[in-house]
Amino acid sequence: MVIYIYISLLAFGIIALYFGVANIKKYPIRIRIIISFVFVGLFFRYVTLIILFLIKGIKYLYLLKVFYFLYLLCIPLGAMISIFILTRSSIFKFNHIIGSAVILIAVYSIIMYKCPVNITMDNNILLGYIMNFSKECWYVDWSYMLANIITLLVAITQLGNNNIYASGIYIVIIASLLSIAECVMWSINLVIFPQYLFGEITWIMAMLYSLIKVSRK
Repeated sequence: MVIYIYISLLAFGIIALYFGVANIKKYPIRIRIIISFVFVGLFFRYVTLIILFLIKGIKYLYLLKVFYFLYLLCIPLGAMISIFILTRSSIFKFNHIIGSAVILIAVYSIIMYKCPVNITMDNNILLGYIMNFSKECWYVDWSYMLANIITLLVAITQLGNNNIYASGIYIVIIASLLSIAECVMWSINLVIFPQYLFGEITWIMAMLYSLIKVSRK
């Protein structure tokens, strides 16, 4: 049962990302570049997860490290785009997103270079190989959780604002909560999947909802 849910989530994620990219010309020009980067990055991540699910040998899998962990880069950027749109840019300006993107890319590059990973077979075996940062890089996943906590708090503070897309903000809150819950479950070895897929998929929905609000007909 778990394997079917896992594959369904990956398939749904890829289809949702394709929908987002296919409609890229409808989005405002200044948003296109970053959101394209986010969607393409997550697409490569999910293709990598499929490869790790199907492949039998561990040889060369380390080369997929940079794609495997792209959620660390793409989800925070997508969250900023979503908040920017849903609050009608009342919290921060687009230049702040550009600056954050540069910083995140630099930090991600350092993490990929400095932090070794362990490649193991998932406990369920059926879900294939997984990658985990070594113990000395424990702060990486906790930083991802912290980013979701900050996003959650920002979203909650905006609920009383009449100049927002409230439904989208609720999706952001759900995505943040799911991501935080998955991080906590992972830290106590209480996991359903070896990935943060529920939170990621909900984040993709939040991004698509946001983009629909600013799409040209």
